[in-house]
Amino acid sequence: MQKNRRILFEYADSKGIGTISLEAIEPEVTKNVFGLSRCKEAEDQLMEKEPYDKERKTIMRRAIEQCGATHRPPEEQRQHRQEIVDMLEERFDSPIRAWANLLDIHAKGKLKRKEFQTSMAVLGYTGNTNKLWEELGLKKKQSVRFKDLCPEVIEEIREFKNLAGKKIITLIQVSEVAAGPGKSKKAGAPVDNEEFYKVMDAIEYPGDPERLLRHLDPGNTGYANTRTLRILNEQRSEEKAVPQFLKKYAENRQALLEQKIASVVIPPAKELLAKQDSLRESCLEEQQTKKETRNAKEEFLRKLTNKFGSIAKAWRLALDPELKYAIENVDHLMKGMKRAGQMPAEGGEHALRTVAEKIFQACMSKETEQISLDCLDPRTPAMLEKFKDLCEERFGSLQDAFEKVDVDGVGIVSREDFRMLCHEVKATDGIFRLMEFLDPKRTDEIRLSLIDGEVAEDAMLATQTRRQMQQNAQEQGDTIPGGLQHAAQERAKRPARRALEQVKQRLVRKYGSVLRAWKTIQGNVTQDIGRDGWLRFFEHVGMDNREAALAWELVPKVDDKLALARFEHRIGEDFEAFLRRIKERYGSNLAMMLEMDDGSLSMDFERFLELCYECQFRGNERRLFEYLEQDEGFLTLKELMKRWPKTLENKRRRRKQRKKKKSGERCRRNAKNARQSNQRRRLQQKLTLGKSRKHRLRCRKRSFQSPRRQFDPNRRQALGIFAWQ
Repeated sequence: MQKNRRILFEYADSKGIGTISLEAIEPEVTKNVFGLSRCKEAEDQLMEKEPYDKERKTIMRRAIEQCGATHRPPEEQRQHRQEIVDMLEERFDSPIRAWANLLDIHAKGKLKRKEFQTSMAVLGYTGNTNKLWEELGLKKKQSVRFKDLCPEVIEEIREFKNLAGKKIITLIQVSEVAAGPGKSKKAGAPVDNEEFYKVMDAIEYPGDPERLLRHLDPGNTGYANTRTLRILNEQRSEEKAVPQFLKKYAENRQALLEQKIASVVIPPAKELLAKQDSLRESCLEEQQTKKETRNAKEEFLRKLTNKFGSIAKAWRLALDPELKYAIENVDHLMKGMKRAGQMPAEGGEHALRTVAEKIFQACMSKETEQISLDCLDPRTPAMLEKFKDLCEERFGSLQDAFEKVDVDGVGIVSREDFRMLCHEVKATDGIFRLMEFLDPKRTDEIRLSLIDGEVAEDAMLATQTRRQMQQNAQEQGDTIPGGLQHAAQERAKRPARRALEQVKQRLVRKYGSVLRAWKTIQGNVTQDIGRDGWLRFFEHVGMDNREAALAWELVPKVDDKLALARFEHRIGEDFEAFLRRIKERYGSNLAMMLEMDDGSLSMDFERFLELCYECQFRGNERRLFEYLEQDEGFLTLKELMKRWPKTLENKRRRRKQRKKKKSGERCRRNAKNARQSNQRRRLQQKLTLGKSRKHRLRCRKRSFQSPRRQFDPNRRQALGIFAWQ
């Protein structure tokens, strides 16, 4: 069957079309298996086909056709040159870099066949170098150049030069000006990549700018050199320009290598000994200078300690009496040395300046180039910082500690009070040192501003405000009516209080809180309202105007205006406590903004909670956030900065009102005392003078006629005394 299968197929293919149907082999079985319809479809398909050409092919023709089926066009055959270019780009990022650093390291401009084959072996090329040489179109004894190996790179550089034109000169000049006058034009200057890319964008270079930059940077420095651009611009042929700037690059590389070798080469013994002698002398001089500077510093500190007892005391009395907290230059140090009595015995000002320069160089800080107390006596500032930390641990804040020790709010305490404060905070190891620094003249007065100026000022203001409030409360307590009159006044206020409590309850029940009710009805929480705005509250909760009028007389107002902080006093208390906590934690509101602001000048609720936790605020955070928020869910720090001066202005206005009220009460009290004194004097005169009426009239007439005792009501009013009728 294996031998006769062609004959069997040709017998079944009676039409000679090269295709048969199974029906031609066994019709009945085929119809039973596939069905009549499928068999008809197969027969129709066979009828459509045409018979093939039965011409007989010779063995030679058949072999040619079979070989032609596997023959590929030249562009599909193996490209040896392109393989090498791809390998060079993969390893060196640019064929020019590969030519300069691997193939032609001596910058001869061309390679012989053996040299090229050696370089290919170093590169790791395993192809046929003979076919590569034939593909390059070179004879056996010819040399290969860069233009033969990578002509497409030459075309890219030529296209850049034609498009750029005179812009290359402009780019060279800009780079040389940016490098400065000290840069040699022969050595070249680096070209800024931004300027290079600007030129590429301006000329609309169609290729890859980064690839072109790699071609112009054979040393892989990350930038092109003006020397390369100048050669490219001056040379007419790009085929000659590339080997020329590669030669300049190789010369520069060789010069750097020679310098490096020369730096590590051991010189002759005579030169080496001379160099070692000079180095030894310079080191000895430097060591002697350092020793003299160190000795001058030690002598300076020793004299200060011997004269003043401590360096901290000497700093306050001689070196920094103006409290500048730093010695900025040598002249300031010379003035301090004169005050300390450290004038040289000989030489005068010149000798003093020489010593002062040594001391200044030895004592100044490397960061600030100034002399501070930390440079001379670091223990005193460290003890002062430790004292502040212990005060915060003991009292909660430094301001509370100052308020406790400075009960009068003058910012000055005695040495004994300060010593007791140190014992209370357990800072006993540096009491004497701190007192010598804070009170060097032993005046028994220690200014708290020397410890912390801002905190001391805040403590003084808080103490004075508290004392003023206590005094006002005491004065108001003296004038409070008592007994039946006071009870009657309280009963008269009951309807107003009831109406005020009722409107607050209804507002809370309807809007959730007084703050939200104020926002919904009035619109702005920072705007004060008058009587009309007050009536709107009662209209929204369904209460009549009569109750509104009663409650209006009871609420605290300023210039007949009501603020939210006065209507809901807990909001104002929380806001003032929040400001105090910020001042205690950050020192100032600006410092808080610089630390908490993320660049948007706004703060959401989570960020606000972080701020409250950081400054240990213990009030109602959500209510305060709703009071301060400007947008929905955010508060702006700019709006917050607007309210701080308003709060200070309100405090200042209330302080002026208390002062005015206090002066008026003092005048009334003086007038009352004067009237009582006149009454007592008149009664005493009536009792002591004569009992007869004639005698009293005579005495009275004499008193009115006497110029020395003449009654002058203007004079008595000027003295604050009123005549008793």
